[in-house]
Amino acid sequence: LDQYEEKDQDDMLYLSDENEVEEPTLLDSLRRGVLPPELSFLHGVSLIGKGGRNFIAAKCIDAIDALELEPQGWLSVAAPLSEESHWLLFRSAMTDTVTRTAGYAFLVDVLKKSGKEEEWAAHFSPLYRRHLDTLKEVGLIDELLRLKSVELSPTGAMRKKQLIKVMMASLHADALT
Repeated sequence: LDQYEEKDQDDMLYLSDENEVEEPTLLDSLRRGVLPPELSFLHGVSLIGKGGRNFIAAKCIDAIDALELEPQGWLSVAAPLSEESHWLLFRSAMTDTVTRTAGYAFLVDVLKKSGKEEEWAAHFSPLYRRHLDTLKEVGLIDELLRLKSVELSPTGAMRKKQLIKVMMASLHADALT
């Protein structure tokens, strides 16, 4: 009896300690190796950090455009500076869904820390440029310029840094290509 219970437990997939995956289509796609965009992107970033498998890394990272795009007003976090602690910022950074700009900012950090900016510049330059065009269309670049002298909450300041990081990486990648 224990043998059968153990087999059933091995067949269950867990995305976290708290959530069981029960949706049949999601289970089937995970078993076939098809990852959701967030996981595909993060897998690609880990392959870049590790080195090698550049083709697979590039294909996985292309899923970044399937990540949720930040809405207008994303930079203007409603909580005043005094009401939001840095602990809440850390918690939200670790638990929130990976959005497109946050994904690009994370990618920039990994490329910089692994010393692979020049190696990947030609691949990521068009992606950065396309993302910046999208951010302009949504109005986040204008919002960033309006908030240049406004004191933001820790979350707003982090988001502002992410946006600036992606803008600078785009310019840097263009200069390298």
